[in-house]
Amino acid sequence: MIPTRRVAAFCLALLVFASTSACSDDEPRPEADPGHSSSHDPSPETSASPQEGWNDADAAFLEGMIPHHEQALQMAVLAQTRAQSPEVRALAARIAAAQAPEILVMSDWLVDQGLEVPDHAHRDMDGDLHGMLSDDQMAALADADGAAFDELFLTGMVQHHEGAVAMALTVLSEGEDQRVNELAGDVNATQTAEIARMESLLAGL
Repeated sequence: MIPTRRVAAFCLALLVFASTSACSDDEPRPEADPGHSSSHDPSPETSASPQEGWNDADAAFLEGMIPHHEQALQMAVLAQTRAQSPEVRALAARIAAAQAPEILVMSDWLVDQGLEVPDHAHRDMDGDLHGMLSDDQMAALADADGAAFDELFLTGMVQHHEGAVAMALTVLSEGEDQRVNELAGDVNATQTAEIARMESLLAGL
């Protein structure tokens, strides 16, 4: 299994050419509200988490969101060669351009707190992990092409994004770290807007 950093860097490099032109219509992402009081005291050297403390909700969010983002990158890579719609390819490129750097930030935060960075291979594949696609769904997507791929990609990514938004809303209400709060706010704002865009594209198929 390719390490998390290499997965993110590879996908970002592969898709950056497309995202350069595709990002021109991105809506600005509002900042999240500041975090709350602390319950853990990270070391003074911590750079990824500028607030005084964090809690288990912060860690759980990042530990779940890293494999969540990694699957979205896998889907985005497939879209570059299998999607029929230019709009779907552009959307996939924007998703990858946003989420690959976030994986690195989230991984750094966990390392700074002395926590393990999750491996995509170790996640639960029961098809009900915060909207993540099951093995069967991913296999069907990989086998599809053209218009059939577009429909499966959009349907699957809406499901995927809805799970991410639910995770973000949870940590926004329960977490304490300011940087995690900001990341969750970005996820909520960006992916909510992308859900609306994907539903519009689905309606036009």
